[in-house]
Amino acid sequence: MARIMVKFAVCMIVMVMLVPTVSLASPGETSSHDLPGVQLGRTGLLPPVVTTSAEPPESPRWTSGGLVYIIVQSNLYASIPDSIDLLEYDIEHRRNAPYEVEIMSDSWTTHTQVKTTLQNGYSLGMVGAILVGNIPVAWYKMLNDPSFGEDYWETFPIDLFYMDLDGTWDGGGGGSMGDPYPSHLAGTGDLKPEIWVGRLFVESLSSLGTEQVLIENYIEKVDYYSRGLTTRQDRALVYVDDDWYDWADEWSGNVGLAYPDRTLVKELSKTIKTDYMSRLPQDYEWLSLFSHTGIYYHALKNGAGYDYIYNTEISNSNAQALFYNLYCCGASNYSYSSSSGYITGHYVFSDTSGLVALGSAKTGSMLGFQLFYQPLSEGACIGEAFNHWFNNLNLSGIEAKSWYYGMNIAGDPTLETGGYEPPYEIDLAGKPANGWSFTSFPVQVSGHIETVLNDAKTGDGGTDWDVAKWFDGTSQRWMSYRKGTTTNTFSTINNQMGIWLHLTQNTGDEMLTLGVSGSFPSAQVQIQLYAGWNMVGYPSQTPATAFAALAGTNADIVSVYTSSTPYIQDRADLGNVTMTDGSAYWVKVPTDCTWDVPFP
Repeated sequence: MARIMVKFAVCMIVMVMLVPTVSLASPGETSSHDLPGVQLGRTGLLPPVVTTSAEPPESPRWTSGGLVYIIVQSNLYASIPDSIDLLEYDIEHRRNAPYEVEIMSDSWTTHTQVKTTLQNGYSLGMVGAILVGNIPVAWYKMLNDPSFGEDYWETFPIDLFYMDLDGTWDGGGGGSMGDPYPSHLAGTGDLKPEIWVGRLFVESLSSLGTEQVLIENYIEKVDYYSRGLTTRQDRALVYVDDDWYDWADEWSGNVGLAYPDRTLVKELSKTIKTDYMSRLPQDYEWLSLFSHTGIYYHALKNGAGYDYIYNTEISNSNAQALFYNLYCCGASNYSYSSSSGYITGHYVFSDTSGLVALGSAKTGSMLGFQLFYQPLSEGACIGEAFNHWFNNLNLSGIEAKSWYYGMNIAGDPTLETGGYEPPYEIDLAGKPANGWSFTSFPVQVSGHIETVLNDAKTGDGGTDWDVAKWFDGTSQRWMSYRKGTTTNTFSTINNQMGIWLHLTQNTGDEMLTLGVSGSFPSAQVQIQLYAGWNMVGYPSQTPATAFAALAGTNADIVSVYTSSTPYIQDRADLGNVTMTDGSAYWVKVPTDCTWDVPFP
């Protein structure tokens, strides 16, 4: 059975309302024209919408992390190992849910081989997977609900095949458009996903670049966002074309669960090409578009006709949004390689800022938006929120399947919205090369010292060091780390530790920028102090006198850095010592105790 991350009191209500579907004929073509994998020209639909009760979840668990697979063909991995390793590192250091990551590199030739890999991973605790590059595609064929306008068959790539690990898919080979699965049954479990899956599929986007280049560039975008170097205002653009005017306020309210600050554009006279394109370069983190769409274009109503926006116009638009929910039929049919490929790919894998897009590979899109945006607002990553949405839908009827079976994620689903803190900078102004600095960092970061104290990674590269020393209060012994040796006595650092660093250079901005991002503590930090001397950091954003900061510890001496040998000076008057983040201190206490560091 699918594992639900949050327990809601779910009220399964089927609501019937007339909502137009979102696909359209190509310019100059009739509405009956079919493009591969999507039926165009449908005008109406009676969808089931599953809603939850108004009660909030009792105990959100969106920070549980888990095992994530990066699935990558061996030949591609051989050409971009550094990029895949960088993606692994970023995922392992997510803000709300740091994951354990395993890179799975093989030469898969069938979708069933990939699924076996995922099923084995699920038995080991895997919660999601990222399919990098040309991973085999599963295909599905279904007779859409009559409320789409008429009965018609539709064949499309289906990523639900990889997410539902206990259902039964049969009746065909499922490995090609010409031999799709016509049947999906509960099997030993249900129809719903056990894991989330995201795709970095760029084979159909050859007009934008080679597979290697596009994926390397995409992972670099993810890394910049993960390190807090790409930021947007915490707001959303909700853009609703004419046919959905009556639902615009409701759907904007759903987006508002995650983005209280948002702009809704719904006026019939405004939702046209020139207006939409003018908004793409603006500073929004999230963009929800509701538009008639073919695989490679949008069609916004303009009077009696339509304004067409093509995929290449998106990739050349300097679009600034990071996340997209595209209520746009067929926009995410990544298998379609003609006409420069699927338009969703141009939002995410081109030189725009896009990182993740939700969309459908067939006629239909997301409904029941609150099931997605509520967990997103509570800190869930994109994949967790998507999985929660899918698991709380009623998929028993053909109506729901017609709407939702094509839904997929383009991009890295482990990403969280709301941005990340930029890397913390330790101020080393005036500290000379070949001298010692007594330093620390306050943010919630823990890891290998060469990874954390790496100015070349995120800073200007002007500051470097070769030796670090730390005094272990537990054993009352010195520990040392020297770059390039294997006899080090410590290698992991955190924000509770004070460190002596021997600088080899300190030029440029004279800041030691951490190689990883982290936030100031979200709760009070407690540091164990031992009778005698302790070498500590100051994990707080609130400067305070040592007298106030160390209240309750009975500390009687604090030693601080000085610029000349012996580089340290004892202070018995704690009221004349101000403790600040980024500095380190010797603290002497008479007995073992716990130090409640000032918060915030």
